Amino acid sequence: MRSVIVAVTALVLLAVSAWTVWDYRSWYDLGPAGVPHNFQGWLQVTEWRLFNSNGAFDESVFSGRIGKPGDNALLKDLPKRVGERPVVDPHPIPHRQITQRSEQDIRKYLHERFDAVVGENSDVVEWGPSHVENGTDGILLKNPDPGNPSIVKTRVWGEVGHIHSVDGSLHLVLSPSDTKTVIDAGWGEMYRMVGQRAPLTYTLIYAPRTMEEVELATKMLQAAIGYSSYMPNKTAAK
Repeated sequence: MRSVIVAVTALVLLAVSAWTVWDYRSWYDLGPAGVPHNFQGWLQVTEWRLFNSNGAFDESVFSGRIGKPGDNALLKDLPKRVGERPVVDPHPIPHRQITQRSEQDIRKYLHERFDAVVGENSDVVEWGPSHVENGTDGILLKNPDPGNPSIVKTRVWGEVGHIHSVDGSLHLVLSPSDTKTVIDAGWGEMYRMVGQRAPLTYTLIYAPRTMEEVELATKMLQAAIGYSSYMPNKTAAK
């Protein structure tokens, strides 16, 4: 009997060790993000993944804020996304898709269009080192204090969004109404630790596949800037 217990324990340890090596390598290949890009970082992310993650499509997290002061709806005419959703890696950090990644020419055009939007709104936002993604530039509110409290008083510190170089996807902080629109139309999903390490509407926008989808992502960025810089004490929710 003892030999059976020893054999089973050895098999379990071997399986756990094999899974650990495989999962660490798959996580590491996603690239650096907001935790150390080493085994210590993987352990922290694994703990969050097992005990602190929420559903990617659980809109109840933010639905109670739709139509309330501070909300706005700027993406009402967003079309439905064609095709299946991409597969998104289960690790909450980094939050990346592993299928349907965009081509380099699409990513280049996305950066060009985002540069243009930042330039058009240079009184409100600017490019700067991301507060949440290691080694990445983010689009930041120039003066966060008058901005929307749901983005300013959180762990993103007035960051509207950023692009992920490894897959071409992006994170944006959208309004509750626009977050629902984006998710329902198939263009993105929620960050899996909203309300803990990010605003309730911290949303992964899937990597654009075409130039036309880049234009839609640009429209989403414009909506995110409108929401993030919005002052609910001066304007009623739209």
